[in-house]
Amino acid sequence: SIAYFVMVGVLITGYVRVNTTLKLSFRVFKIRYFLDVLKNGPTDFIVKGTSMVIKMVVNMVVLQAAGTDALAAVTVIVSFASILLAVSKAIAYCTDMTSGTFYGERNLKELKNTIKIFVTYSVIFNVCVAVVVAAMPDYLCLLFINANEAAYPMAVSALRWFSLCLVFFSIPDCFVYFFLGIKKPIYSYVSAFILN
Repeated sequence: SIAYFVMVGVLITGYVRVNTTLKLSFRVFKIRYFLDVLKNGPTDFIVKGTSMVIKMVVNMVVLQAAGTDALAAVTVIVSFASILLAVSKAIAYCTDMTSGTFYGERNLKELKNTIKIFVTYSVIFNVCVAVVVAAMPDYLCLLFINANEAAYPMAVSALRWFSLCLVFFSIPDCFVYFFLGIKKPIYSYVSAFILN
C-alpha cells in the first residue's frame, strides 16, 4: 500500500511544478475519455477480483481438507507470490506502454516484436527465479515460518511446486497489458481471466 502513496506523490510533482507541460484540469473532461477508462479499467478488476476469489476458495478448501498447518503453508506461498512476481509484473506493465506507442504509430513490425521481446524477457526472468526458488525453498521458507512449525515442510514442498508455475505466469500477464495497449479490451479480459 505504501508503494501506491509513493507513486501518487511522485506523479503529483509533475502537476504542481510551475514549468511543466502537464496541467491537471477538469475543464477538458470529456465523456469519451471517461468511457475509455471504463472500457480499459475492468482488466485490473478482473485480475485482482478473480485472484481474491481464488485465494478465498483455496483457503477455505485447504482449511477444511488439511487444517490450519496447511493454511499456514499456503499463506507463505501467497506472501512469496507477491515478492517473486513483482519484476515479471513490471515487465508486463511496460508491455502496455510500448505496445500502445507502436499501435499509435501504426508500426506493426515493432508491435509484433514488442510482445515477443517482453514475453521472452519475462519468461527468462521467471525461469531464473524458479531455478533459485527450487534450489533452496527450505531457506526461503525460513524467512516467513519457523522450521519447528508443523507447516514448515508443507510450505517447502508447496514453494517447490509454486516455482514451476512461475514460468507460466509470464505469458498471459504480458498479453493482458499488450491487448490493453492495442485497444483490444475483450482479449485483455480473457487473458486476465486465464492469468488467474
